Amino acid sequence: MEKLYGGVAAAFRRLNHLLQQALQQAFPTSKIHSIPLEISRRAGPGVLSSGLSFLCAKEAGLSPALAADRLSAFLPAQDPVFDRWERSGGYLNVHLSRSWYAACAAALNRDATCAWSATEEDFAFFRGCAPSPVAVQKTFVRLCSILRNCHTEGMLPLSCPDVDFSLLCAPQELDLIFCLCRLAEAEENSLRPILSETARAFDQFYNAWHIWSPDLRLTRARSALCLACGTGLRQGMEKTGWSPQKLP
Repeated sequence: MEKLYGGVAAAFRRLNHLLQQALQQAFPTSKIHSIPLEISRRAGPGVLSSGLSFLCAKEAGLSPALAADRLSAFLPAQDPVFDRWERSGGYLNVHLSRSWYAACAAALNRDATCAWSATEEDFAFFRGCAPSPVAVQKTFVRLCSILRNCHTEGMLPLSCPDVDFSLLCAPQELDLIFCLCRLAEAEENSLRPILSETARAFDQFYNAWHIWSPDLRLTRARSALCLACGTGLRQGMEKTGWSPQKLP
């Protein structure tokens, strides 16, 4: 990932740093050392959340809403990684910036390579597998078909400098980028659920948007995103044993 933006893990480190600074200024005598952080799916794609306000409220004898207000006063209005802050039921939610998404998409695509000749036959028509692997395999086969079409139409291969990933701004596009970043960073024990989540995110993206657009730049960005997704799914399937022993 780009040094300034990093991936999801780097975004969490940035958020932890900003909240630590706000905590020291808003509650200088606080004994809180560990800041709770999580991904908030309820607030939309790419939203990170912290329950720090609840810890501060308990320690200082305040309401969580008041604690959140105090902390918010010391959080930056603008940041390269985050677009905006929100207070929701005492939680502090932060939305990742479009610059973060574009930088991460470019990094994912830079070394993306996917042999897109796989078909249903390579997966023995998905027989004898549990639902989760089958869902991922079907999505991968669908992706291979899409990539073959992109290649036939002259949209692949693409070099990263020619792609403007900032054009990917629809919620389904951002959600897919976010999932691909998580997939790239996933540890072995969390790989399978994130792999399934990424496959679902691609299906939602493709069901919502056509790859082709009257804007050629957007077409290229979407086809490059498909290439990155195909690479991520294939690598994930190989690590989990969800792919055939030999793919073309």
